[in-house]
Amino acid sequence: MVNENRLKQLQQQLAQKQTWLENELSQRPRSPQLGDIFIFIHSGDELGLQWVILDNKDSQFFIVPADDTPMVGSMDIDLPDSALCSPLTLRCDLGVWVEATDFDLDLRIGVLEEWHRRRALERVKQISEKPFKIQFQKNMIQFLKFWHSGLPKMLYRLVGDIASVGSVLYQEMNYEPAYLDFKQQLNNERRALTRTLSTTKKSTKPIPKNRFDWTWGLGLAIAAVLVLAVSLTVFWPKENPIDTTYQTIYAQKTDEMAEELDDFKFRWEKPPANIMAFSPEGRSPSPATKAFGAGLFTARESLLGKHEIRLSPPLLPPPSVPSWVTTEWNSHFQLGRWLFLLWTACQFPDEMPKTFWAQQSAILAQFIADFQAQTTDDAMDVMDKLDKQQIEQLLNQLPTLGTPESYDSYYDLGDRLKKVMSFLAPPPMEKQQ
Repeated sequence: MVNENRLKQLQQQLAQKQTWLENELSQRPRSPQLGDIFIFIHSGDELGLQWVILDNKDSQFFIVPADDTPMVGSMDIDLPDSALCSPLTLRCDLGVWVEATDFDLDLRIGVLEEWHRRRALERVKQISEKPFKIQFQKNMIQFLKFWHSGLPKMLYRLVGDIASVGSVLYQEMNYEPAYLDFKQQLNNERRALTRTLSTTKKSTKPIPKNRFDWTWGLGLAIAAVLVLAVSLTVFWPKENPIDTTYQTIYAQKTDEMAEELDDFKFRWEKPPANIMAFSPEGRSPSPATKAFGAGLFTARESLLGKHEIRLSPPLLPPPSVPSWVTTEWNSHFQLGRWLFLLWTACQFPDEMPKTFWAQQSAILAQFIADFQAQTTDDAMDVMDKLDKQQIEQLLNQLPTLGTPESYDSYYDLGDRLKKVMSFLAPPPMEKQQ
């Protein structure tokens, strides 16, 4: 039986997204803009593709096809449900340069948020910088397609790792016959569009590069797999919503934000108040507290643009592990990251997109579920200090902008987050005499 309240909530969310989208479209200039989503009407358009502008140079624009087919390979980007124009999957390996005059502004139907555009453009760059590996993977895909059902999964993963593009989580989709046939249809429509628009087949623009259409012999591909299989190993971290939160905030970073972050001092960075070591009893904080502090510190330093983040000795994980992420206290580390990121967003609400706040509510719900499943004293302390009900209530009020009073919710949430960070962070450290 369908939950009527849930159904009503979904309908309200869809209506709200539609209102935001219409408002966004009404404010766009009467010229093609980065992030614009267009459709092109031509005789070869059988799939009803949408085309997203990811980059531009002079009077030319780099566009990639997008569709709502739920098949996602390593060279595609699947937009989250919170995106204005989702469901939508961007096919980043099928881009093409077109002229500004090729767009019909009456056929502009959507807008891709800036942080999603940057993520897609980064995927295009990854693809364009590895022409041999990409073509090698495509040749191997065609070769393996005929024996798809009889080959071990490990072989697919091996070829995917050698190509080193996109998330390993999606590599197996690259070899699904239905997916391969669909990508061929997409490529055919791309060619039909370029013929219709009489677009040049090559571009001198530096980034992103156009796709390479080189053809390599099957013998060379098989030889390459034997050589590369023993010489290349690529590791790709699993994406999580906290990384998306970071990317969103970092993409909107201003000089004022950088100054605010640079001036921010965590609890342990402040002068001690007549204490021994880390606590009045002279004992070091628990590993969970250290992990939380490391998460706070990592979030601040990464937002400041520091590529190498060095934790101070009191925040380091146990000597036997390389990172807090690989320990049982990873949830404490990630909570520290998220709380500081969210606090930063509260200080600069004008810079955040409207859909940002709904994403944070989902992250909070996941944290609550994670810590409720734990039975340690540290987890129970987090639940006590986090005050889920108050933070959830404040998040649900957002976004609210437009009047001086509407900013109170952001300030209230930021103040609550700052208290939680102070409660859970390692205390000041007494300088040893």
